[in-house]
Amino acid sequence: MIRSFQVFNIIYIFTFTGGAAGRLRSLDVWVYCPWQTAFSFNRAGYAAAMAFGLFVVIAFVTFIQWRASKLWVFYGV
Repeated sequence: MIRSFQVFNIIYIFTFTGGAAGRLRSLDVWVYCPWQTAFSFNRAGYAAAMAFGLFVVIAFVTFIQWRASKLWVFYGV
């Protein structure tokens, strides 16, 4: 699950190195949006709040998966 959020490099390469002639401006991607807000729009406080929200979402999903994984494992003989 966490690996799916680690897509920043791919998005950065596609948007800033001319991928698709620079048409891929994906503000919908949760990982890319705080970075662009902080460094492109100079709104560090808002970007920090967005990053904290992203942390809460990842922590919640991780906790749910951690609790559910106990139901997937069978240690009996």
